[in-house]
Amino acid sequence: MILSKYQLVTILSLIGLTIVIVLSFVLHSYLFLIWGVILVFGFRTILYMYGMFSARSNFFFKTVKGKEFFNNQKGILFRFDDGPHPLYTPQILDILKSEGIQALFAVTGNSAEKYPEIVQRMYRENHIIANHTYSHPCNILFLHYKRIRDEIVRTNQIIQNITGVEPRYFCSPIGHKNQIIGKVIKDLGLIPVMWDIRTWDTHASYEQIMAVIKKKLKSPAIIMFHDSIIHSKNDREPTVRALRETIRILKEQKYL
Repeated sequence: MILSKYQLVTILSLIGLTIVIVLSFVLHSYLFLIWGVILVFGFRTILYMYGMFSARSNFFFKTVKGKEFFNNQKGILFRFDDGPHPLYTPQILDILKSEGIQALFAVTGNSAEKYPEIVQRMYRENHIIANHTYSHPCNILFLHYKRIRDEIVRTNQIIQNITGVEPRYFCSPIGHKNQIIGKVIKDLGLIPVMWDIRTWDTHASYEQIMAVIKKKLKSPAIIMFHDSIIHSKNDREPTVRALRETIRILKEQKYL
């Protein structure tokens, strides 16, 4: 059995803690015990935090990014989170259709229920539809197994009812990860997808979005935008403009 980094660190932490306790008794030093425990748990906490919040991390489970999606070949995949949105998602779909580009849409079950015709269009136009949970719980790291599973299963059923096809991919809200999320998606047979380039477009201007993209642009890569934002009425026009310009740059540089 191949251990995950999370499992390996947990085992090493227990071994380290055992060594600290034994040595503290041998040395008759409570100070050694205190500092040893602090160091072991401090090291473990730092690694856990990195695993939970870093898009690069495969600490809890392996994720798909550009390198894996394109099998180490050149390629760009646009990813759009939190939709569908009744105004902006159709605009994005129009751009993608005119340019002949396939993208990934990480849809929430709640929004898919409201706008099934947009999800149907995504499917008709051969885009990848990924599960982004039902309600996009920003506190997903603190939820128990059943609640996370219910969020994902409910969304899978909604998407399947609309398209006739159950999603293969899962995109965790805000990209958060832990061992419980990993267990749920493993049990459901879903493939977790992250990103290589986060545009930070949720509250950014067009100029700010493009500055990030120009600085980080590479291939292969998954570039994440938002066609909607949960619990927000932010204008997505900067994202739509940035998508057009990004496609122009990518074609100019022969990435597309």
